[in-house]
Amino acid sequence: MPRRFRTDDPMTTYFAQNWITGAFVSSTMRRTSINPATYDSIGEYGDDGGAAAAAAIGAAACGFCGSGWAHDAELRASVLDQMAAAIERNCDRLIDILSLKNGKIRCEAALEVAAAPNKLRYWAAMARTEAGRTTRPKPCSL
Repeated sequence: MPRRFRTDDPMTTYFAQNWITGAFVSSTMRRTSINPATYDSIGEYGDDGGAAAAAAIGAAACGFCGSGWAHDAELRASVLDQMAAAIERNCDRLIDILSLKNGKIRCEAALEVAAAPNKLRYWAAMARTEAGRTTRPKPCSL
C-alpha cells in the first residue's frame, strides 16, 4: 500500500485522498500524478470529478452556515494563524512535495512555502480589524 506524505525516502509513492466533512474520502476513480521534470510517477490521487466537488462544496456551505464562521472574526483569524503555524512546522516536507509535484528546484519551492505563513497571518490580522482599519480606544470621559 502506498505511503502518505513521506519525503525522506526518494522512492515514496504518494496516495492522496479528498478531505470532506472532516474525513478522508475514498475515491472510485484514481489518476496517476507525475513529476513534470522527470515524468516519473509519484503517486495517485482521487478524481471523482463533479461528485467530489459537489460534496466538498456542500460540506463547506454547511460548515459556513452551521457554525460561527460567518460571524466570528476571531475564529477565522485563529484558524488562519493555526494554518500558518502548521506550514512552518512542516516546511521542509512541503518544500519536498511542492518540488516533486511541480518539478521545481528546491530553492524556488522554498520561496513559495516561506511566503505562505506571512500571507495567512496578514489575512488573520485583517479579520481582526473592522473594515480594514484597526479600532482606536476612545479616551475615558468621567
